Amino acid sequence: MCKKHISDIKGEVFYFGIPVHVIKGNSDKGVSDEIKILQISRLIEKKGIFLTLGAIKILSGILPKEIKCKLDIVGDGPIKEDIIKMILEYGISKYVCLQGNLSYDQTLDLLADTDIYMQPSIIAKDGDSEGLSNSVLEAMTANKYIVTTEFTGIQEIIEHKDFPVFILPLYRWC
Repeated sequence: MCKKHISDIKGEVFYFGIPVHVIKGNSDKGVSDEIKILQISRLIEKKGIFLTLGAIKILSGILPKEIKCKLDIVGDGPIKEDIIKMILEYGISKYVCLQGNLSYDQTLDLLADTDIYMQPSIIAKDGDSEGLSNSVLEAMTANKYIVTTEFTGIQEIIEHKDFPVFILPLYRWC
């Protein structure tokens, strides 16, 4: 029988948080003829970047000519070449900018200027999936519209009535 009590166990507290004092929210930008979309992530399968590119392909085909859309992807990773190939295959290179890795301040500036934040995380072929996404928390802090999926952590941080979030069913990449 175990004689240790929880109060006898020494541990450390790991703080998890978002620096809300440095994240800029929506300012009154007025009416624009461009929809700015942003995804911040490592370029890995579970981040759902291929779904984001598919959405841009659809959006670019249905928007009126006078309204443009622009997707900035911040980050780098092992599927970068596959992403470039898909951008070219879909014919959406004029709508997509691969920013690579940026400083935190540069990333926050892009976030401040964006309209919609995308994080359509998926379950990767190897079973890897999203936990709690810092970038979704930062986009929420900046009061952005968010398009995401039902990954594990999102259910813990979002109540539909409180945030402008569109949650899509979780997708398993096959």
